[in-house]
Amino acid sequence: MIKTGRRRIIRHGGSYGITIPRKFLELSGLKVGDRVGIVYNRVLLVINPNPELEESKDIKKKDRDNCSE
Repeated sequence: MIKTGRRRIIRHGGSYGITIPRKFLELSGLKVGDRVGIVYNRVLLVINPNPELEESKDIKKKDRDNCSE
């Protein structure tokens, strides 16, 4: 099931963060301090509980086009 909602951007020291619903943390098994993977572009941010994704990896256009199929 996909859910939608609104989140607040917060400042944490010199960085920024996004609040995450408690229910998402409970269901995913994540805890404060855990590392997560993210996939993003200009309009979409996906938080993946799997931290195995490479940091700052750019996906080539050809690979992005295949993801939409």
